[in-house]
Amino acid sequence: AWNTSIASVFTDYGQGVACGGILRVPELGVANKTLPCGTEVLFRYGGRAIRVPVIDRGPYIAGREWDLTGATAAALRFPGLGPIEWRIG
Repeated sequence: AWNTSIASVFTDYGQGVACGGILRVPELGVANKTLPCGTEVLFRYGGRAIRVPVIDRGPYIAGREWDLTGATAAALRFPGLGPIEWRIG
C-alpha cells in the first residue's frame, strides 16, 4: 500500500547531515523527522520510483513530511514541492 504526503527538496550542499557525512550534489537520500537513519523509503512520482535511505532530519515546515535531496528529486523529476507517494522498505 502507498501513502501520500507533502515533500520538498533540500540542496544544502557542503553542509553536514544528521546521520553523518556531508551532503554532496549526487547524494540520494531523504530527510524525515522521526525515522531512524538508514531506513529505506521507496518513493513514487510521475511513473518513476526510487528507494533511498533516511540521511537527515527535517523538514521543519508545517505540513511537510519529507525533504528529498536534489539528486533524489531529479531522479523522480519531482518539481520541488508537492504530494509524493511513498512506503517503507
